[in-house]
Amino acid sequence: MSEEAIVSEEITIAQSLYLIKVDNLNLYKKDAKNRVDFTYNAVNYDLPSTDPNFNQILAGYKQHTGHLCISLGELYKGHHYKIVATIL
Repeated sequence: MSEEAIVSEEITIAQSLYLIKVDNLNLYKKDAKNRVDFTYNAVNYDLPSTDPNFNQILAGYKQHTGHLCISLGELYKGHHYKIVATIL
């Protein structure tokens, strides 16, 4: 989401955090960065994760469904991006 679209109210942000139940959950690392791949409402996502426990969760991870806290990140290069803040 671009900052311009938010400021001009073209896009309305009702809240910046969502707790969702997802399917096809896959945790992995790409170029030493934490990534989470999942399906929500029949849409596939691949988002970065800032969960401080990511490595511990990845080491013991076995399930294919789960709950995620999705956050709208701070402005970065003119856009706000979704991130996985917590893996539950």
